[in-house]
Amino acid sequence: MLKKQLYLSAATFVFVVVLSSLLMQAKILTYPLLNDPPFPFGNLLIAFGVLAWPCMFFFGFSRFYYPITHAEHTLSKALIVIIILSLCWFPVGYLLSGNLGFNYRSTPNFQGGQLARKLYWYYNYAVIGLPILILMLSEVIKYLPTKKTMDTDKKIHPEEVARLLKGIGEGFLKFKFAPSYYWAGRLTVVIEFYCKGYLINIFVDAGELDYVDYVIAPDGRKSNNDYWESENNSGKDPLDYLSEKDTDNLIKKFEAY
Repeated sequence: MLKKQLYLSAATFVFVVVLSSLLMQAKILTYPLLNDPPFPFGNLLIAFGVLAWPCMFFFGFSRFYYPITHAEHTLSKALIVIIILSLCWFPVGYLLSGNLGFNYRSTPNFQGGQLARKLYWYYNYAVIGLPILILMLSEVIKYLPTKKTMDTDKKIHPEEVARLLKGIGEGFLKFKFAPSYYWAGRLTVVIEFYCKGYLINIFVDAGELDYVDYVIAPDGRKSNNDYWESENNSGKDPLDYLSEKDTDNLIKKFEAY
């Protein structure tokens, strides 16, 4: 969680510095790093700002940084592609313009010409606009009714549940205890809670998480301890995928609820 916050803070700081410099038309933007060929410091600064922009979306929303559902995984990968494209901002600008100043002229040649200039601006619009579009799509998907699976035999893999539990422990995901369930240390026998639409029931033994009894996914898939401990699944419970630290973090979240 701390690493994510550091990345988010760094990306936000860089973007704010770059945007402020552009809005105030700071003189440092025109400072020549090279005179021949002309290479203004502003181009280098903007390259960092363009990279910081999609990174703020990626590290600012757990649905991208820590995806769980299929839709979140798809949008997270799309945002990673945008980050890679933004990382290429400087070389793309150089290849299209043919110079470090990113200057375009009226020339019949493609490089440095008006067609290259249009492609350069389309590229900029995509890098800046697509993260906003991806965020909007993720917000719309959150409120769409979940399509129930028609395959009643399809089960939930324990690693899917383990990722939810680890996400709660690390602070990436929020949870809510089901009615009449709460954490009371050694007095707790069973806890049941919701996380991202999943209903998770865990058996507790003397204040320690013993095993996941059952889980129901938003799409209707179900799995329980009997299935996970069967030979078909190598006998591994979701809690078996967590380290001792992961489990301690999870219990701390339950205690702090």
